[in-house]
Amino acid sequence: MLLCAGPSIQHFDGRQGTGWQNFPQNPSKQFAAYFISSNWAKKTTIRLMQLTQDKDELLKYFITRFNRATLEINDLQMSVVVTAVMNETRNRPFKMLVSKNSPDTLHELLRREDKYVDAEEAFSLPKA
Repeated sequence: MLLCAGPSIQHFDGRQGTGWQNFPQNPSKQFAAYFISSNWAKKTTIRLMQLTQDKDELLKYFITRFNRATLEINDLQMSVVVTAVMNETRNRPFKMLVSKNSPDTLHELLRREDKYVDAEEAFSLPKA
């Protein structure tokens, strides 16, 4: 319920076409109609090709960003995923690992990446 009194109601009544009488009776319905009718831009595999590993970014952080991007894409083709990883990662040994035997699923690609990162971190630990 709109509560206006005194000078406020005079202000709104004196304006042509902008008074409270012209305010939508049910703004939630108007918002829902606008929201439902709006089209969201669909993400495509081109988005994967636009991702690049930053110069100082670790492989595991890049793959995390890459994985999030793959979740936004419908009808994902594995060949495009492998090509995007090969082109956009800066880690040459990981590229070689993927190129030797191309993974069949995204799960397999992520499993290989996990193993590679685990091995890389194990070798970088200081020896006691």
